[in-house]
Amino acid sequence: GLMRAAFDALGAWGAAAGMAEVTSNADESHVPEPYCFRAVFISDLHLGTPGCQATALLDFLKHHPSKTLYLVGDIVDGWQLRRRWFWPQAHNDVVQKLLRSARKGCRVVFVPGNHDVRGASARTVRDCLAAGPDPALPYNVACRMGPVALLTLDTGEDKPDFHPSAGGATRFEPYRTMQTAWLADQFKRPEIARAPYIVAFMHIPIFDKRPDANPGNILENYAAWQKQGHDEWGPLLKQYGAQLVVAGHCHCYRYDEPTAERPWAQIVGGGPHMVADKFPTVIEGKVEDGELKVRVHNMFTGKVEATHAFKPRV
Repeated sequence: GLMRAAFDALGAWGAAAGMAEVTSNADESHVPEPYCFRAVFISDLHLGTPGCQATALLDFLKHHPSKTLYLVGDIVDGWQLRRRWFWPQAHNDVVQKLLRSARKGCRVVFVPGNHDVRGASARTVRDCLAAGPDPALPYNVACRMGPVALLTLDTGEDKPDFHPSAGGATRFEPYRTMQTAWLADQFKRPEIARAPYIVAFMHIPIFDKRPDANPGNILENYAAWQKQGHDEWGPLLKQYGAQLVVAGHCHCYRYDEPTAERPWAQIVGGGPHMVADKFPTVIEGKVEDGELKVRVHNMFTGKVEATHAFKPRV
């Protein structure tokens, strides 16, 4: 899959602060040049696999420079590279583009996906890209960008720690609990606590209403959602009034409406295939008319699939 996102521009050209998820296939006639976004988010790139849309990503990055670039999981597919080496020039060009952006002053923040933590490349990727201030929690970053507070959480593997494929080597369950304490501390920071909008980014969704959806704590197959994240992080998101969780992983777009018990909404990015039932998505958001308005663009049809509006936190 390939989810791309950009948080709306810095004020040098008079653009309003806000949030947007955009893709290189979008109509960009409205974007002035030069135009610098506050932040760009990318997930499910899967470098190292034949299905990776590296050329499209390079075009996207060219037209969407940013102050901060978030890589939100499944950037390098260590699992597939372990099985078969596949690394064409376009994949190398993506890495070089990221390095050039960092040299030019763009802050690159890495949040792993389940494919990033597998294979011989996993530790190298971690050492090169970890950007968080706490060495024990290198992928957790919280910041304020205009009216929006952004927080990143690492959902880890899509299988439980006792799964035989890991041979007892993984400890993601206590790691997620460590992040629970970190998240509680971030909500107490004045700049986060006063933000009109709070959005959390992570790789694996932390909610799925389907009764048969794998919650990540059973041996069969792989997680469709991360129940531990839901049970530990969800109450904090509710307590502090976060409005939105944005995730990837499933390669199929959906929107989970907020409820009284779970007052935060969840958007799961779609793609990568240009087919009717698993279309790539562009989730564009902007703070306008006193609300955070989020529009989901269907890249298969070229039409707006849905529009969602979020009121400021009380």
